[in-house]
Amino acid sequence: MGVKATFILDEEIMEKGRALVKQKRFKSMNAFIEKAIRDELAALGKEEIKKALLEASKDPLF
Repeated sequence: MGVKATFILDEEIMEKGRALVKQKRFKSMNAFIEKAIRDELAALGKEEIKKALLEASKDPLF
């Protein structure tokens, strides 16, 4: 179940999102925003893993 939230977004982002919804590339603005957030969270997670691996590679016991 989703949780309702309110955000203030840049107008350009909203326009691009609405255009993608109009082109049927996303079911709704909610779907567009949720995917954008999920993608960013995934990218941040990957970046954390890269940093951890880089740090571990400096350990001679790794």
